[in-house]
Amino acid sequence: MSSSDYGQITTIVHKLQELSSLLNPVKVVQIVVEVIHQVATPPPGDAGALEALAGAYRTAADAISPVAADVRKLGNDHLPQSWSGGAAREATAVLGATADAIDRAPGVFRTAATTLHELSTEVKDQQKRHDDLHQALYDAWHDATHVGGLPIPDPTALGDLVNKVRELITGCIGVYNDALQSADKATMVFNDLAGQARAAAAVDSGLAPDDAVVLAAKVVSVNGMGDGYDDGILTTAQLADAGKKMAAMSPEDRAKFDQLLANAGSDTERAWLLKGLSAGHNVTELSAFADKIRGKDENWLNEHLSLIDRGGPGAQNRFGDRVNQFDDYTCGTTSLIVSHAETDPLYALSLTDGDPSKFDERFSAEQARVHDQTNTIWPEKLGTSPVGMADYMSKNTGTDYTWHLVDDTEQGNVSSNLRQAVGAADSGHPVPMLVGGATPRHYVLVTGHQGGNVMIFEPSSGQTIAVPESDFLNGKLSGSAGFDHVQAVVVPK
Repeated sequence: MSSSDYGQITTIVHKLQELSSLLNPVKVVQIVVEVIHQVATPPPGDAGALEALAGAYRTAADAISPVAADVRKLGNDHLPQSWSGGAAREATAVLGATADAIDRAPGVFRTAATTLHELSTEVKDQQKRHDDLHQALYDAWHDATHVGGLPIPDPTALGDLVNKVRELITGCIGVYNDALQSADKATMVFNDLAGQARAAAAVDSGLAPDDAVVLAAKVVSVNGMGDGYDDGILTTAQLADAGKKMAAMSPEDRAKFDQLLANAGSDTERAWLLKGLSAGHNVTELSAFADKIRGKDENWLNEHLSLIDRGGPGAQNRFGDRVNQFDDYTCGTTSLIVSHAETDPLYALSLTDGDPSKFDERFSAEQARVHDQTNTIWPEKLGTSPVGMADYMSKNTGTDYTWHLVDDTEQGNVSSNLRQAVGAADSGHPVPMLVGGATPRHYVLVTGHQGGNVMIFEPSSGQTIAVPESDFLNGKLSGSAGFDHVQAVVVPK
């Protein structure tokens, strides 16, 4: 469903709701004419074309499945004998990362095929329901405006017509809302799949293909957290940005940065350096950063250069301390700090470097500082306003953010906002989300998305939690986020 289709269907739904509220026996004949006009547009989509595309993805999945094993075997067994030492290790690493990427492709293609098939089935059903309802509306209007085949209104039929038309309008609203939700559901799946195209994003940005596949495969891996969600050191958005930032450097700065990459002790270090570049740091700052991390093992890098592992659900700890809010008013503040740290490894290191036993003290002091900074006018006892959240995110993540209220009484509005939040997270942009009951009460942070689950960081418990999309849509978040309903989202513009 294109953006213009989405807007048109949304307009029709609002118009039908308006017309439904106006129904009375005196106006019903004129209103039914307007309703018939409004519902003339069927839910968009070509079910046949969608099914054909699903078939193409299934065929591609079957065709590519054997390729990964061949590529991996080439890296392990068939390198030219003249390749040895560092050249052989680099070639093996590139081929191994390429094989891993190819291994993932059949699953991605099959997920795409399943999503397209489901969307095709839903479009076909929605269009059939629409046609039946549209015809029933026309028949009801015709019966009430004709007597014995003549175009004469039948006053005795008007009262019954009101209830019939209201029932049919409700059915049409249901069809159109279902079409919007089908589009949102499919969009979230394809955003998720697009977010997995990490190496392609790096190549598109200008990184060499061999660097792209190796660096895109580097992840933050903390024991026990797993890698079921995208926890790449470089997010998809940063991979898409890194090459462009390198190309924009002056020749002198580019030579210095290339030397930093060459001097790095591992590909993992190189990934962290590129992440620092993507965060907006200059070569002088990156040189000092490179000196601090050079030669450190992956466990040290993971623990010092990030505050959470986005790869799976679980308690988020650093140096034995929980990464959580330190009082009742800093859920938003904690979400901001984690967002900043997950975007900028130099900022994360400013909190983790030093005496490990003092991490909690440093983290609490930073919460107090950021809370003061983001609440200069807004009362601090009310937490952080969405305006303050968006302003901080814009200034500290390299991406401009805005915020939207969510009408938690309308599932379609929740669905469209969730689609936007998940799309941002799939690209690697963290999304603060305000939840509540009768009033807004608490912030959580959307950090990832996989299949039908959304990964959130819940700052009061300091845990990442996998939450079904349906819990957001149905207002059942109290078990995961503390309160049932989404009430605002802070998203990239």
